[in-house]
Amino acid sequence: MSFRIYARMAQFPLNKRERVDQSDDPSGPVDPTSSIPDFPHDATFMTTVHWKVQPTLGIASEPFDVELCTQPLSGERFSRSHDEDIQFDDMHFEVSLGSLLTSLGTVEALCVTAIVLGDQDAVIFAVDAAGEEIIETRQPAHSPNGTAFIGPGIFGLRATGSVTLKNLRAFAVPPNHNLEFTQLATVAPAIAGIGAWRQQQYLNTNYDVAGILDVRLAMDALARMNTEPPTVKVLELGVHRRKSAEVAAMALTSGPAQLIAGHYGEIIANPARSFETEVQSGVFLTHCPAKMLQLLAGSDPVTATTLGHAVTVPIKPPFSALQSLEEIYAEVESLGHLPYPLIRVRGHHLSSTGLKVVSEQFAALSFAADPIATIEPGMIHGPSVLDEPGSTELVVRLDRRSASLASFVDLGAGTLGFLIDENGNPQRYIGTGKAEDHSDAGAPTFPLGATPLPLAVPTEKSINIHCSDTFGRWRNPVTARCKLLPWPVQKPSWGAVEVDYPADGTLLLRAEIGWDWTTRTPLEIHVGIVIDPDDPLRIDAQGGVRLPGQEAIPLVIKFKEKRPFIVPGVPPDWSITLLPEYVPDDSPQGTPVPPTPSDFQRYRLQLSLGSAGDMFDTESTRLVGLGAVAWEAVSGLRPERRSEDSLTNVAVHDPRPPQLSGSRWHLDWASRVSGSKSARAFIDFSSLCQKPVAGFRIWRAHESALCDLGLATRFQGDPVAANRCFSELRAERDTTLRLAMIQGLIAPYLHRQTFLRAFINLFEVDNSKILTESGEIEISGAQGGLEFVMLTAVSLTAVPSDKMKLADLRAIAVPVEPATKAPLLRLFRPSVGTLMEHAGVISLAIGSLEPFAAQDVRVFWDGDGGASSEEELLYRVEPVSELVVQHLEQICPGSVSAIERMAIPHWRYFAVRPIPSWMPHSFSADILKSAPKKPSDTIPSPRSELQRVRLVPPDGAALEVIEDQLENSVRSVSIELRNIFEANIPGFAPCMIQLGLVDAPDGSAGSAPLVFGQLVANGWKFTNGTGAVEVLSASGSGRLSVKTHGLSGKYLVIAASDPAGRIDKLTLRL
Repeated sequence: MSFRIYARMAQFPLNKRERVDQSDDPSGPVDPTSSIPDFPHDATFMTTVHWKVQPTLGIASEPFDVELCTQPLSGERFSRSHDEDIQFDDMHFEVSLGSLLTSLGTVEALCVTAIVLGDQDAVIFAVDAAGEEIIETRQPAHSPNGTAFIGPGIFGLRATGSVTLKNLRAFAVPPNHNLEFTQLATVAPAIAGIGAWRQQQYLNTNYDVAGILDVRLAMDALARMNTEPPTVKVLELGVHRRKSAEVAAMALTSGPAQLIAGHYGEIIANPARSFETEVQSGVFLTHCPAKMLQLLAGSDPVTATTLGHAVTVPIKPPFSALQSLEEIYAEVESLGHLPYPLIRVRGHHLSSTGLKVVSEQFAALSFAADPIATIEPGMIHGPSVLDEPGSTELVVRLDRRSASLASFVDLGAGTLGFLIDENGNPQRYIGTGKAEDHSDAGAPTFPLGATPLPLAVPTEKSINIHCSDTFGRWRNPVTARCKLLPWPVQKPSWGAVEVDYPADGTLLLRAEIGWDWTTRTPLEIHVGIVIDPDDPLRIDAQGGVRLPGQEAIPLVIKFKEKRPFIVPGVPPDWSITLLPEYVPDDSPQGTPVPPTPSDFQRYRLQLSLGSAGDMFDTESTRLVGLGAVAWEAVSGLRPERRSEDSLTNVAVHDPRPPQLSGSRWHLDWASRVSGSKSARAFIDFSSLCQKPVAGFRIWRAHESALCDLGLATRFQGDPVAANRCFSELRAERDTTLRLAMIQGLIAPYLHRQTFLRAFINLFEVDNSKILTESGEIEISGAQGGLEFVMLTAVSLTAVPSDKMKLADLRAIAVPVEPATKAPLLRLFRPSVGTLMEHAGVISLAIGSLEPFAAQDVRVFWDGDGGASSEEELLYRVEPVSELVVQHLEQICPGSVSAIERMAIPHWRYFAVRPIPSWMPHSFSADILKSAPKKPSDTIPSPRSELQRVRLVPPDGAALEVIEDQLENSVRSVSIELRNIFEANIPGFAPCMIQLGLVDAPDGSAGSAPLVFGQLVANGWKFTNGTGAVEVLSASGSGRLSVKTHGLSGKYLVIAASDPAGRIDKLTLRL
């Protein structure tokens, strides 16, 4: 609540007339009221008033005025009742009191009484004008005998379930009231030397600072004598009955009080004034005395009384002490007035401009309620000594209404193990929380410090918490419990994992595994190794080593004085060794590296994975998964005390050279020579290797180099015969025979290693980069003869295949015959409204100067409208059917006459059905002989010139409901949109949408048509009385979101059109 002053009060019966802190006086009890003039001897109880102010106000410029309304607050004048029952449920969970109190000139109640009947688990509480809970008003929603909600500042009531309120009455004091008040006391901090606070009053008598402190402390001690003491003696003697003078002296000598005494003028002028104090040598603390004064005043009743934020006063009839909220309700019903006294606290402060600010507030009556406390493990600390317990920081969490309580913690849970402060008294804890955070995270908490964790078995930790409030009233002790878990078992740490390939053909695994000996001694470490695990994140660390085709072998590591050994039962070549300590030298030159505080040891595990042939029989890459799990010496081999699995994996590639399955002396044809005098040959790698490889390399040599080597070997010492044979080869124009002649020169000598080496060395790599996929090589169009290509592969481990195996050798020829001319392509759309148009079919006429078969035609297509030339078309589309000329004319009238005007002798006609698209369709075609009779027939003709056409997709606009939900009377409908776009498509109309709310299902959408893109940008909303409908569409979602409430029986009509103007309509019953 945003009060400048927030005041609370507590009532104490006046059964005993002695001080709580003087029970050991040898002269016997002394009545403290006997020395106070004007103390009403007919007083029936004492009331302690405690207040706090907004931090921005700072310290008081004058003493606070504490005043009492002389008569009970009349229900007839200052209250209003609600004649009907009030119901709370899930939809109506809050009621406002504003309309009830309007006639009183205010909207906030001082107190509300009612009978509350609700669910067993429901609670009810008051809220202020900002909608925030008034914390101390929370209570169970079941008070059949009546209850009260005590403000001030009550704007309404809120319930968490089904609740009924009966006989509700709200008391309020309007701003212009004429109530009579009498002054009980003027109160300021009892700090000497400040003129504004030098004289203070109590029951019509003026006192100096020392005198008023004695009086206020005596009255506080009298009140607390009449409340129940704590249940344990150590708290009764060390806290409850502690000498008030001692506590007051500590408050007056505190840092904030001393700073205020020495700098009153500065602080009164600037409430945020801060000071820096040296708390120990070289350590300074900055704090604001005005804020710290209030914090101190909230710690205990004596400090609050000393620092001028609390006073205890006598109350006489007609008022009597109240014991419960139920009693307030009963007295309101029987007496017709507010039964507790109306006490007002008025504060005097100075604004930043020096103007006087007067604030006042009525004190809220507070009843003692037992706290709800839990204890939680906080930050966990590891063991500081090898094999000793870890520790955790315990945190106590209180319920929100217990935020101002002082807590005393008995860690012995009944054995009086209280924490003691530096003065030898039980330690006082004040919880800190976030008042603005209404979740559990905002509840008050305080730390208790570190407590040891169990070594092996979870244990329960319990503590007793004794709480007292700022009035000195003690609550019943509560016991908080939590489970303490042992320090987690350390999991092994994997380091580098490598696989070597020794000369004997086996695979050797070397893996580093580490353990930190700083905190725990390992008992056993189990290791599991799996080849190609189904799930690399789920490796059975206790499953042993499982190699392909072999039974699992358990692998367990134990230690003897930090030296590891493998439990017998594994192959003899498996080993584990301790690695030397490694300290990275990353410090500046000349600066020694400080020793690391941890005792982390690394070990190298080495074992054989078998032969490479067995490992990579079918795959060139295998995944080796490694898992490790540990047990510690302090907790043994308990199943629940195993560590988390430590997992890692490494990909292992076949270390052997790739094996190619190619062919020799195969003839491939390059493309025709282009305008740039070059041809391109496609090299296909896809069938060369059965296992994955990193890539391929292409090696090239011209036929002249091969002929020179072959002729020199064949005709040694006979250059005439060699020249004659070479001339014969050059004269041969048939490419196939020419290749056979070259093969006859080379093949007979390839079995000779020296010749094979010389032959291999003729080839030069085409590209220094490794080619990862099939591609093309460029050949000069001016070059005559054959180009020879040799292929090699590179494995995933960067091992090249052996060129000496000559696994793939091919010859590439550049065609010299004239190419088939590019065909002519014409597109014909079917007549509008026909079934052909609805089916999305288009007719193609393809003409050529030479005869061609239907199967020789290849049609290329793209539907995104982005192709700028026929060579950019990426997709092939197969014709639906070949058409005869009569059928073409029937589908597309006038098409035949258009074709006949072209001087092309040979035509073929096809029907094609491209994938629907709103973008322009692009087509081209070429001719490739399906039954080649000569090598040049395997070369396709150039593609026809690019042709474009717009085709309206067969399917039009569509609206379909895909989700319909009703929650808390709000209807949510999701509608899928098809062929309805927010962006305009060139060549088509924008998509439109029309919406309307009608009374009958056959009604039409009444609103003006709206461009769908505008709906996406701005949405659409219609309001009808208390009901409303809202239609939204997120950009790019392809959906409509409809939300309605309060329109039952109405119909929402939605009509939308696609870019071609086709409309779909949807009617929703609301």
